[in-house]
Amino acid sequence: MKIIISNILKSNTAAYQDEGHKIYDSIVTLLNSNVSFELSFEGLETCSTLFLNASVGKLYRNFSKELINSYMKITGIEEDDTIMPKMINRSIAKALNVEFYETIRNQAFELA
Repeated sequence: MKIIISNILKSNTAAYQDEGHKIYDSIVTLLNSNVSFELSFEGLETCSTLFLNASVGKLYRNFSKELINSYMKITGIEEDDTIMPKMINRSIAKALNVEFYETIRNQAFELA
């Protein structure tokens, strides 16, 4: 099974939070079905941190790293693209760092 982000979004750009949620929902459906799959970035020309945090980051906040890694393989990134893998890894690292999100949440409440 393959989730091709650009096909689901019908765009070569993945930039918005709601787009990230759409991809997240597709991933969760497969994870809950215990189906191995590829999350493919093929066809994407632009991908934002906001999108990655709402899709991949949210996934790692809500499911164990072991479960995700046993079913999901990230594909479709050009070999010479050094930026996208770093963005994905940063999104995952932030999601796994609970203190990071607690700090952001606390700062948001202080501003309210």
